[in-house]
Amino acid sequence: VHHCPPLDMLENVKFVPDVMPYEFMKLRILNGGHASLCYPSALLDLEFVHESMEHTTISAFLDTLERYEIIPTVPPVPDTVLTDYWTTIANRFTNPTLSDKIARNCYDGLSRQPQFIVPTMQDNLKAGRSVD
Repeated sequence: VHHCPPLDMLENVKFVPDVMPYEFMKLRILNGGHASLCYPSALLDLEFVHESMEHTTISAFLDTLERYEIIPTVPPVPDTVLTDYWTTIANRFTNPTLSDKIARNCYDGLSRQPQFIVPTMQDNLKAGRSVD
């Protein structure tokens, strides 16, 4: 008999009828964040994501991008404040224990940019927002 751990007892686990809003939020904010910071970080010879977040120019760029260009393209997610989710993700990005490499995030940019960056730009343009 297969027994599932009691995940519903954990405060950070949600069972929802529709996962799509959460997945969309994750793809835009987390994956879009990785795809946005990796190339400038590589040009600065940074090895890890947490080092990028310690770099004042990169972290300010990413925070501005998330708040003014990425988050506005994410539809409301039940019981979620998108800026709070971004704060959680930014904190994750700063965690050196994860040892998330910039090179990993740069890998396969040909498929990552059209998947994570281009749709955000298109949605902003459709909405009449800037993509500066």
